[in-house]
Amino acid sequence: MTPISQLPHYHTRFSLPVDNTFLSANIKEQAIDKHKETEILFKPAGMNVRQWTTSDTETNKIIALKENASAEEAAKIFSMQCDVESDTLTSRLLIAEEKSSDPTKRNVFKEVASGFEPLRLIAPVAVEGKIFQRSTKRKPPVR
Repeated sequence: MTPISQLPHYHTRFSLPVDNTFLSANIKEQAIDKHKETEILFKPAGMNVRQWTTSDTETNKIIALKENASAEEAAKIFSMQCDVESDTLTSRLLIAEEKSSDPTKRNVFKEVASGFEPLRLIAPVAVEGKIFQRSTKRKPPVR
């Protein structure tokens, strides 16, 4: 057995989110190896791999047989819906419409902060709100 420190994904033990890990593989064998390595990496921490989803149905079947579990067609990862059929990630961005016509500093801050998306895929959408936030922090020049 390979020591944990020599596993290719050893560095992930220091950068894991609380409940999701996102790995990629180019071929089926590589995906299966990464599944095994992830289990080995998680075991000393008392963690187990509860869900494992790939875009390859054959790989899902192999892993499901080993785990005695069923592969999911859709999973949630990093607050986004992952569709394994189309191999896509979907994120919903909800912007509340306030009853007042003037956006307040507080409301803009609240809306910008409410969009939790750690992969920063929808970051370009939030730029306008962040620009507004920054402009409210500027102090007028002293003369």
